[in-house]
Amino acid sequence: MVFTVSPVGSSDKVVLDTTYLTDPVTYSFSLPISNQSTQPLYFKIRTNDPNWTITSPSGGVLGEIGEAGNAEYAITIQRAKPTTDTTETVTFTVEAYTDSNYTNLVDSTTFSITITLADIRHWQNVTIYNFDDGTAQGWSLGSLNISNDLSVEAGGYSAKGYTSVSGSHITKLYNLTRSITLPNNANVALSLMFATKSYVSNSSTGNRVDINYLKVTVNGTDEYYANLGKVGYYFDYKSGTVVVPWKQAGVDLSKYAGQQVTIKIEFSVSIISNANFTIWIDDIIIAGNG
Repeated sequence: MVFTVSPVGSSDKVVLDTTYLTDPVTYSFSLPISNQSTQPLYFKIRTNDPNWTITSPSGGVLGEIGEAGNAEYAITIQRAKPTTDTTETVTFTVEAYTDSNYTNLVDSTTFSITITLADIRHWQNVTIYNFDDGTAQGWSLGSLNISNDLSVEAGGYSAKGYTSVSGSHITKLYNLTRSITLPNNANVALSLMFATKSYVSNSSTGNRVDINYLKVTVNGTDEYYANLGKVGYYFDYKSGTVVVPWKQAGVDLSKYAGQQVTIKIEFSVSIISNANFTIWIDDIIIAGNG
């Protein structure tokens, strides 16, 4: 094998609640590639899935990685929004070529992501933590607080974090933690919604906000990890105020069905010099079906 890949941006089983999904549905993940050969290689990614297509990068062309080099790419896929609950395993092939015309194939490898698109709000056993009673609803909030300035539901509440930095550089973690007994069903899922706002002063090119990652851990084990900075959550000093409206993340937790577990949802953000950052987290859904 002359290269390795390690897709980031999901567990290998993703669950997305169809309630707020657009049509078509898009899903993004990051793809680190390590060129282990002694020459530059040119990479492409493709899928032959009948429903999902790669929309970015164009044509699946990733480009050149120098000898013994590393690179990370944002991959976006798309399909029509289904009308019923759907689970699909999407297989990708990454190919390595020695030429920029992509004619001399020297190696390839495959990986898969299983994506469930489902109306999980109407599964058999559903708990929705929407904070709309103005409380934390059993979640330990860390530096977050319950706020009514933005919510998925009109006039509701969410968990909010805010950090402002002047003349320094910090990495801030926002955590929600809760012990919960998961539904004892064949299919168990966790879904959540989040929105962000960044303000970066244009007074210096060193001012910046980097949203690093979102992860969900169960009993200390990472079950979901998304490199948000690689898939569109990077703001530099030129951006001024940037608002990213509600986005969704979700993961299959079926292997923990019926167990009492500790769930932690964690966001990491780096704030450099004169900038501030706000995050809202809402509609954390634990659902079981089947």
